[in-house]
Amino acid sequence: MHGAGGGTFFTHSKKSLRTVGMQRAARSFVVITPRCEWTWRDKPSDWILELIQAFKALEWIDYGRIYLTGCSMGGMGVWELGARRPDLFAAISPVAAHHQRERTHWLAQRLLSTPVYAFHDDHDGTCPIAPEKVLWQLLQESGHQNFCSLVTTGVDHCKVHEQAYCNSEDLYNWFLEHRSPA
Repeated sequence: MHGAGGGTFFTHSKKSLRTVGMQRAARSFVVITPRCEWTWRDKPSDWILELIQAFKALEWIDYGRIYLTGCSMGGMGVWELGARRPDLFAAISPVAAHHQRERTHWLAQRLLSTPVYAFHDDHDGTCPIAPEKVLWQLLQESGHQNFCSLVTTGVDHCKVHEQAYCNSEDLYNWFLEHRSPA
C-alpha cells in the first residue's frame, strides 16, 4: 500500500522497475496496489480486505501465500489490516510505518502469530522510529517467534521503500518462506 503521497511503486519510476527487487516482485508475485482513500490519521477501509478476499477466490492465486506490505501511511495500513485479519495474511511487512499509539497493545496482541518484517530508518523525521520500536519490543516481549527488522541510518523517509522493495530480493525471499496454515 502506498503512502500519503499516493500511487503505486510500479509506476514510481522506470529506474525502480529495473531493480533486482522489483524484477523479482514482477516475476514471482501477483501484486495488487490499491489506491487508498483514507489519510494517515484514519484507519484503513475494509474494502481492501474485501478486494483481497475476492482475489483469494481465483484459482491461480496461492491463498496460503498472501502477503501485505506498504510504506509510510501504507505501512500503518499494514499494521491495521494485518491485525484486523491475521488469518488472511501469511506475513506482513510495514515499511517506514507508523501506528496510532493507543492501538499498540491491540496490534501486538493480534499480530502475535503473524510473521513481521519491519523496515525503518533510525532518523526518520516523518514517521519517527521510537513509537515503532515500542510496538516491536512489545511483540518480542509477548513471545512473537517470527519478528525481524531492518533499520537503516540516514535514508530519507521517501527512500526507505527502495531498501525494502528495490535494492535486493531479501523481502521477497522472506515472504516466500512463509505460508498460512492450511
